[in-house]
Amino acid sequence: MKNLIICFSLLFAFNSHAYLVISDVDDTIKITNSGNLWQAAWRGAFTKDVFPGMIDVYKSWGSEDAKIYFVTASPSVLRVKINELLHTYEVPHVKLITRSNVLESKLKYKVREYRKILDAHPDEEAVLVGDDVGQDPEVFQEITRLYPNRVLASYIRPVKNRAALSEQIPYITSFDIATSERGRGRMRFDIIAKTAVATLTGQEDKLLPEFTWCPKDVRATNLPVVRSPHAVAWNIMERINRICGARTRSHEEVLRVLESR
Repeated sequence: MKNLIICFSLLFAFNSHAYLVISDVDDTIKITNSGNLWQAAWRGAFTKDVFPGMIDVYKSWGSEDAKIYFVTASPSVLRVKINELLHTYEVPHVKLITRSNVLESKLKYKVREYRKILDAHPDEEAVLVGDDVGQDPEVFQEITRLYPNRVLASYIRPVKNRAALSEQIPYITSFDIATSERGRGRMRFDIIAKTAVATLTGQEDKLLPEFTWCPKDVRATNLPVVRSPHAVAWNIMERINRICGARTRSHEEVLRVLESR
């Protein structure tokens, strides 16, 4: 029996695979509304609201030998506040990188910093995580072109619902990432349960803030929850449809009132 346990231990150790996670912060983990200058400034300085379940996703990656880097286009003046956020939620990470020159284009800045990280770890592949408010889709596309065999997955939160770029995976909840990464062998099974609970019980204004895209029928999208083999996915889709349906009706009612005046 002892020999069998040793064999299994060696097998799992042999199959362990270190990799990188390179991630944005605002509107990826933290609820910021970075497309609105004033809200972004306020939330960046005074709030620590995060999307339900996202912290569990990063902690799971960290426990699976992933080296996590945060590359944000936020100015360096907010570095202390972002570090406070990461430490408050005990998010494992190797380094936080902020933009020292706010006049530099976000695309140029992020591509350069991503390349530095990848070049510093030439034998490791990477998972990329961001959103479509800034230029993350274009950054990820360029990184995939420059390092065609090293990008394991690119996840984009469609805050603005911009047209998806090739091979990028959309997500609107932490469960989307968890179920997708579980299928790729990079996410613990207990995180499926944790992100499902967070998605089903989290505050609506944190799960799908008013400034984010809300699908009319999630079943008609290509979000990972639609293809998830886990039974709870149906409950999650029903909740998203309820939230987005109510939001659509509310907006339509406002428009009718305005048009009647």
